[in-house]
Amino acid sequence: MARPDIRRTVQTKLGVGYMTRGLNTSSLIAFDYAISGNNVTGYTNQIQRGFMPAAGRKPASSPWTADNSLFISWIGINDIHAGYDATTTINAITRQQQSLYDVGARNFVLINMPPWDRSPMGTYGSQPSISH
Repeated sequence: MARPDIRRTVQTKLGVGYMTRGLNTSSLIAFDYAISGNNVTGYTNQIQRGFMPAAGRKPASSPWTADNSLFISWIGINDIHAGYDATTTINAITRQQQSLYDVGARNFVLINMPPWDRSPMGTYGSQPSISH
C-alpha cells in the first residue's frame, strides 16, 4: 500500500492506491517505495535500502514470485535535464533493474517522464513556443 509518511506533490490518491484499492478485486499486494521529488540517487536508495532488505528477501509476509509480480519504475523528470549526464543516469537505472532481476523480478514496466524543462511546472512563466 502507499505509505502515509511519504510526501506527495498533489493531495490525491496515489496511482498505486487507486490501482490496489479502487480497481483491485483480488488479494493483490502492493509495495510502494516511491518518494516525490527523488532522482536516480533516491531511486537507488528505494531499491537497495527499501525493497531489498524487506520484500526483496521474499519473507513469508511478502509472498511474491516472478510469475505474480510486476515491477514499475517511474523515472526521468528529476534526472533528465541540463546538468545531469544521461549515460550515468541510464547506467544507474540499469544497475537497479539488474539487481531486481537478480532477486527474481521478471516483469518490468519503465515509465519515462518528460525532462523537467518540458514539464508544465518547468515551463511555467516561459514564453509560448507557438504563436496563435
